[in-house]
Amino acid sequence: MSEQLLKQILSEIQNVNQRLDRIETDVITLKTDVSEIKPDISSLESQMIETNQIVKAIRHNTEFVSAEVNGLKITTANLEAVKRTEKMITMMNAKVSTKDDVAELRTHIIDEIDAVRTELKENITQVETNVRDDMKSLFEIAGEHEVKIRTLTRRPV
Repeated sequence: MSEQLLKQILSEIQNVNQRLDRIETDVITLKTDVSEIKPDISSLESQMIETNQIVKAIRHNTEFVSAEVNGLKITTANLEAVKRTEKMITMMNAKVSTKDDVAELRTHIIDEIDAVRTELKENITQVETNVRDDMKSLFEIAGEHEVKIRTLTRRPV
């Protein structure tokens, strides 16, 4: 009976050895899979860093554009103040005694209004140029295809 017991123990040991061999094979396979995944993870990390830089650039440009828009709002408010002043002067013209005074006042006001309009046009042109240049840079950084996909995903259907 002891011989039979030894055979049984040997059989169990062989089973355990077979299991260990399978486990070792599985571990080798896992190591291979992990080593194949590492370059992909490195690539994803570098893409994530690049994407973060793009997002930071977009935020910066958005803040810049926002400041320029606020400047345009102020300029527009100034233009409206000039228009109100022009209306008040028009009403005052009826009270001015001489035609020469009225003509001189009108000329001065028209010159001021023209100067404000010219400045406003220049500001708007500059903002448009800056926005256009910034958008072109963003297209170049992120890729035109990516920007168009992002734009389409934000549009309501």
